This record gives sequence, structure tokens and C-alpha cells, in this order.
Amino acid sequence: ALIGWDGKIVPNASLELEVYVSNASHALSLFEYTKENNMKGMQFTIPPPPDGWRVHVWHSLTVPILDSTYSFPMSTPWDSMDRLEIYYANPHPLQPRGDY
Repeated sequence: ALIGWDGKIVPNASLELEVYVSNASHALSLFEYTKENNMKGMQFTIPPPPDGWRVHVWHSLTVPILDSTYSFPMSTPWDSMDRLEIYYANPHPLQPRGDY
């Protein structure tokens, strides 16, 4: 089973992402996979790649799933998850809204 008795994914699992950055002002910062806003699932802070975020480049990232990643794992309905939010951080103050 992928999910253990404690509602958490098997030990030593990680989140693997391929991230394309089209605008340096909108690099990925937070990845949330939850049933409800900020609850019942996982939330990851995404560190920048070792060489930093580069525009028009695909970045391969691996983020470990730590105990601090989970929110109410025993109450998380893993078989019916339908909510994903992706956040960016530190946009340039002159960046027009909606220009991702």
C-alpha cells in the first residue's frame, strides 16, 4: 500500500516535478495537494534549483516528503483528492497581474 496506517505516504517517498519558468518574477514557491484549503493533505515549500530559476528552461526537482509536510494525514481522503494549488513568491512589483 502507498498509504500507511498513519495516513502518510510510505517512508522515503518524494515529490518529483518538472517545472518550466516562463517569467523569472513568477517562479514556483509552494505546492499544495489538499482536500480542503491548507488542510487534509500535503504542502511543500519548493526550493530553487541549485543553479537558480532560469527562464525558458525545464527544471527537474525532487522534494522529500517530510513529516512536517502533512496536514491531518489520518483524516485525508487520499482516494478522492481533487485539489491542487501552486503558488509563486516574490513577484516583481511592476509585473502586471495575470502575466505568468
